[in-house]
Amino acid sequence: MVIGKSPSAEDVLREAGIERYLKPSDELNTIQVSMLETLKSMDENPTEYPTHLEKVHSFVTKLWDKYDCKDIIEILDALTIVEPPLLYLERRPNKRYRDHYVHIFNVFILGLRILSLIIQALGDSRASDLLKVKDEPIHSKIPEFHDYPWKERLFYLWTLIATFHDIAIPITHLGGVRNGLNEFLKKFGLEVSGPNLLPYFPSDLEQYFELLDRLFEGKMQMVNAWCYKQDCPNIYVRAVLQRKFTEQDHGVLSGFLMYKKIEEIFLELERKIKHSLSLESFSRYTQYVLRQDIARAALAISLHNLKPDPKTQYPKLKYLLLDFFDYPLTYLLIIVDSLQEYLRWEGTSIRGGTKLMTFPDLKLEAKDKRMELKITFFVTDEPYEKEYLIAQAQATARNEGRPPRGETWGEAAQDLCDSMAREIASQTRRNELFQIVLAFSDKNGELFSRDVHIRGGKHEEP
Repeated sequence: MVIGKSPSAEDVLREAGIERYLKPSDELNTIQVSMLETLKSMDENPTEYPTHLEKVHSFVTKLWDKYDCKDIIEILDALTIVEPPLLYLERRPNKRYRDHYVHIFNVFILGLRILSLIIQALGDSRASDLLKVKDEPIHSKIPEFHDYPWKERLFYLWTLIATFHDIAIPITHLGGVRNGLNEFLKKFGLEVSGPNLLPYFPSDLEQYFELLDRLFEGKMQMVNAWCYKQDCPNIYVRAVLQRKFTEQDHGVLSGFLMYKKIEEIFLELERKIKHSLSLESFSRYTQYVLRQDIARAALAISLHNLKPDPKTQYPKLKYLLLDFFDYPLTYLLIIVDSLQEYLRWEGTSIRGGTKLMTFPDLKLEAKDKRMELKITFFVTDEPYEKEYLIAQAQATARNEGRPPRGETWGEAAQDLCDSMAREIASQTRRNELFQIVLAFSDKNGELFSRDVHIRGGKHEEP
């Protein structure tokens, strides 16, 4: 039995290793200080959701200040206003609305921790090849711009993916908000029939989805330091993304909104800098960035939530199961998004709650070409946490059509582990060279662990 404890805020900051990605500067110091303050607020006061929200917003504002991106900060300002009320309004039977703003921060940090472990274990050269991110020698093509080291480019990619992967969530829950209001209004014989999102089909939507399906088919292979392979289209992927767009899937919609917003930002910058930089140079840079890193981030965001409809079993996942070695950042987003059950507020009641109140421990073992990532979650001695964990794990099991294991917190932790493993396995292809193990522990030690893709069991790929 392994005895351990959950990592502290300082441990998490050190593992994230943001200094590996950004050059020493006042901006880096500001981001690190804000990151530590946010982590400490979660570590010391795990049930203070409003405080977490405030700290996270301060952090992401400083993060995007580095990129001088006022437009994105304004989007996040608006999200802090519209998202918290959903915790209380969007409450259907056997369902719950979960926070997505603090979730942005936790996804960003958890992913960064895993990326840093990979880089440490493999070294810069092998990690760069594995993650399919290279130095950007842009100065040779456009003299007005400086070269972008691969780790800084990776950091920007992950920042985009983590920040925007759920940005459309408030939109896709419009119906739930209406239902929440109607629970009250029906007492008076009244009913709200809206709001409804009007269809939005820009003229270049077809070209956008074609770009994504070409990137998917190219499997992020680098033709050279400048571009990813985009020579063959994948019509099935395009059809899935188009259909999910019309159905307002939050992943596909989030990827599109992110891409269009960055495109708008570039167009605005083009107007502002026309006297200091040639329009030809900037247009070349815009096209390069949009069709490479921004499109890669949009593809990752678009794929992260694709699950088959229970009735139609569409999309057919055997055509979309992702391998870590083909789509490393998309795979990473699916993992961390599925595992982010800790310190995540849920609007199951006026009181609300979070299943797990501490950061998970990460261990990465790398030997030859094989890697194993072990994620250990900890349950504290707080009676409130155990009570909430049991109730929510039972509800999750019932929603997934399987009987809960029992009423102890250990059985509840196993149910939660099953749920996370099932979600990851439904979207990713098992690969013996990269394995994921989930474990749960209390102060006395490890209780159980499980391979995400249970061999010969219900978590096997379709």
